Amino acid sequence: RTTEPISRLRGRFFDREGIRVMPTFHPAYLLRNPEKKREVWEDMKLLIKEYPYDD
Repeated sequence: RTTEPISRLRGRFFDREGIRVMPTFHPAYLLRNPEKKREVWEDMKLLIKEYPYDD
C-alpha cells in the first residue's frame, strides 16, 4: 500500500508479491474524465512493449 496518488504511480512498473504490475486509471474514472484516455493508452503501449504478444 502507498499514499501516493495513482496519477504519480501510473506509467511505471512495480513489484507486487513477485509479480510486475503497472497501476493505471480505473475505467469508471475514464468515463468521468475522458481527457485521461491518452495517458491510459500510453500505459497500454508500455505494457505491450514489456510483454509482446507473439501468436
